[in-house]
Amino acid sequence: MKTKKLLSIILTIFVVNLSFISALSVSAQTTEGYFNKGVQVVSELKDIVQTDEKQTNEFIIKNKEDFSKFMITSEYWENDYKVTLACDIDMQGEVFNSIETFNGQFDGVGHTVSNISFKCFVENNHGTISDVKFNGGNLINGSECGFVFNNEEDGLIVCCSVDNMNSEGANIKSGFVCINRGKITNSKTTFSFKNIYDGLGGFVDENYGTIEECVATGNVIGFIDIGGFVGYNGGIINNCIATGNVTGNQYIGGFVGYNGGTINNCIAAGNVTGNQYIGGFVGQNYGGTITGCIVTGNAIGGEAGGFVGENVQGTITNCIAKGDVNGEKISLERFVGSNNYGKIEDCKVG
Repeated sequence: MKTKKLLSIILTIFVVNLSFISALSVSAQTTEGYFNKGVQVVSELKDIVQTDEKQTNEFIIKNKEDFSKFMITSEYWENDYKVTLACDIDMQGEVFNSIETFNGQFDGVGHTVSNISFKCFVENNHGTISDVKFNGGNLINGSECGFVFNNEEDGLIVCCSVDNMNSEGANIKSGFVCINRGKITNSKTTFSFKNIYDGLGGFVDENYGTIEECVATGNVIGFIDIGGFVGYNGGIINNCIATGNVTGNQYIGGFVGYNGGTINNCIAAGNVTGNQYIGGFVGQNYGGTITGCIVTGNAIGGEAGGFVGENVQGTITNCIAKGDVNGEKISLERFVGSNNYGKIEDCKVG
């Protein structure tokens, strides 16, 4: 009797345990199912969020009316918009205010906007402007540049050009960008400027950023810190060309008027004329570094140098000056007009 009772108790415990284990198994399967389902939902939501983050609105300019709409609609200037110029456009007779602040993407796809009148295309660029050409038009009174006034630190300009813009009556300071703190590459401008104020550059007036593979073509007339390519350089300029004559009073250079930055592998191909500190390449090099650059034009004026008018604590290395100074064949002694604690190494003349 006692044996039967003991067997009954053991059987009961076994059945209960089996039920508990079974329940645990079902619970584990169910939990795993919900967990996997939760992972899938989170993953799907993450994909949706990522897709939303990457989503960019697009505005395509197909005609003159679309371009006019773009110029006056601030929504298209924001960072969630990509604007594409789908064709060449003649804006004859249209006058626009500048885009005040541009944060988005503008892709010209190699197309040309002709005969437009504005102060400049963009006042302050924080976005990317690429592959667009402006040709023939008017820079209205108050304009200081042909393309962008301020290219900010996060601004990028690639493969753009401004050609044959009429600057009559404009207080022009540059053919392309007035102040560059960002990056400009593979761009060009053609111009003819006359300015009685301080600071004038054929391509950029003041550079604190980076300019690479760009070309400025045209004559420049100014007063102080005048350069065929840049008026004042405190940044980096690589592999650029300035062609055209430069005329001014003081610190006048065929490439840069005043340099405190870095210039590498650039060419100045025009004649330079002024009164004091006149250089075929740079008017005054103050603590700047110039490497691998070439001058082919002549320098005419007081304290003129075939390459630099005045070199103050600056470094000039592996450069060549091929022009005359004040009508005389250049010598190494005339490579720099005045050298004050500067360093000149491995440079050539003729």
